[in-house]
Amino acid sequence: MKRWIRWQGFLAFIVVIVLIAVFWFFFVDNIIKNNIEKYGSKAVGAKVEVEEADLSLIPFGLKLNNVRIANPNAPMRNVVEFERTTMSIEFGKLLIRKVIIDEMSMEGLKFNTERQKSGALSKKQTVTEEAKKDKKSELSLPSFELPEAEDILAKADLKTLDAAKELKSDIQIAKSKWQERLNSLPDKEELQGYKERIEKLKSSSGGIAGILGKAKEAASLKNDIQNNLAQIRQAIKNFKEQKNELQNKIETVTSLPAQDVNRLMDEYAFSPAGAENYTRLLFGNKAADYLNTAIYWYEKIIPYIEGGKNEEDKKEVTKIRAKGEKVYFREKEPLPRFLVKTLNADVSLEAGDLSGTIKNITSSQRILGKALTLDFSGEKLDKADSVAFTGSIDHSSANYTDIFKINTKNYRVNKITLSESSKLPVKIEKAAADINGSAEVSDGKLNMNIAAMMNDVNFSQIPGGDIAADALKTALSEISNFRIQADVNGTLDNYNMKLSSTIAQNLKSAMNKVVSSQAAQLKDELREKIMAKVEKPVENLKQEYAGLDTIQKELNSRLKIGSDLSRMLNVF
Repeated sequence: MKRWIRWQGFLAFIVVIVLIAVFWFFFVDNIIKNNIEKYGSKAVGAKVEVEEADLSLIPFGLKLNNVRIANPNAPMRNVVEFERTTMSIEFGKLLIRKVIIDEMSMEGLKFNTERQKSGALSKKQTVTEEAKKDKKSELSLPSFELPEAEDILAKADLKTLDAAKELKSDIQIAKSKWQERLNSLPDKEELQGYKERIEKLKSSSGGIAGILGKAKEAASLKNDIQNNLAQIRQAIKNFKEQKNELQNKIETVTSLPAQDVNRLMDEYAFSPAGAENYTRLLFGNKAADYLNTAIYWYEKIIPYIEGGKNEEDKKEVTKIRAKGEKVYFREKEPLPRFLVKTLNADVSLEAGDLSGTIKNITSSQRILGKALTLDFSGEKLDKADSVAFTGSIDHSSANYTDIFKINTKNYRVNKITLSESSKLPVKIEKAAADINGSAEVSDGKLNMNIAAMMNDVNFSQIPGGDIAADALKTALSEISNFRIQADVNGTLDNYNMKLSSTIAQNLKSAMNKVVSSQAAQLKDELREKIMAKVEKPVENLKQEYAGLDTIQKELNSRLKIGSDLSRMLNVF
């Protein structure tokens, strides 16, 4: 009788199946867990911890529980952690070494959570929070101890003195030129010659012929005198115009001491520009922290999205000969080696829980040809009316553009530390923020604009002590709302951030109140000392100007002589 079953072979098969089952049950999940932790930690630069991994066959998929990813820059905090993630994997694509996940879900996603143990990979990497605080610049206000008036004048260039010196030179040049012009005009000696000719005409006789000769000579004399008078009158007109112009300039010079006082007060006392700087002092560190963190993780993630760029693309679609393995053929519908088509996630924030999706998570966008998109939102949250965050990362071509947008309504924040200085701690105890912002990264260039309207603001009490601290304390106590704007331009590694805020006007007003008495005293001292310093140069200027009267008298004298001569000829 024939045996249908070869028991030796069957037993061997059963043993293999049992071994595979034992291996699967006892080892495969730990292998996956250990590999995720090993390669994840290497990629992040800090510990990646997975509490449990569970690989299922039917349906083929993977579940991870309690995943924590430490922050390499702050090892005592997790950059992200989540309670559970499940994913369904296309088994057939694994046979061609592609990990294609149709749908992935993530629950209990949280950011910036505390750790019990350091997540640093080495001791050298550990940076304590205290050390990081020391590196930050503390809020320090400019000194409001006003300098002495003598010290200010010793270093100041007074516009009054410069203008007086220049105008004095102009008057001297004008006097010299008018002296030359006087020399070109008919002088008293020439006019006296006309008088002698007139007297001679009066005394001459000779009948009718003599009378006719006198008339002709008188007409010639009258014409000459009228021409000379015209020259003198024109000269007098021009002289008066220039003299009035110089007089106006003298009046301008006499008003310059007041301008010098105001200019020096703006330079050495508190000015609106000083208040504008307080926006950067108060919010600069916090804004820079947020931006640097965002740029750090953006630059960390992008290489994994771009993959190997052109070289990787060629590998995916180009057949490599004579290698014996890893031969890639052109695909009708090429897929990258790794792709998550849809990720659904629930995110827990301080404001409340958001839900949303991320699509097209891949290791090579150039093969997929689609942008990674993310869209998260939530309404009627614990601490906000609404929060929305959207983004698009598209590196499917060489010229890329990534766009991110955020919008919040009535986001109720509290305990925002602006300054940790022991001398001048500043903290927003509570506020309601309406935030509207957008950021664009195009070919390495960053352009970002964020505006926040802070309502129902309550600042913490600031200890006084000196003039500046008292002024800041007064200003912040009077502020219930303000608007702050951040504009960022440049490259990712070299950008310029401009901060502006309506809080500056409040600070300016408060500062002016506090320092007004000191400023008034300094202003009086400066005015007195500047007037004493410019008094003599201005007086010399006026004396130089008075020298023009001699020229004017000479012109008037010649005009009178010429006019008298013209009248003497009326008898002919």
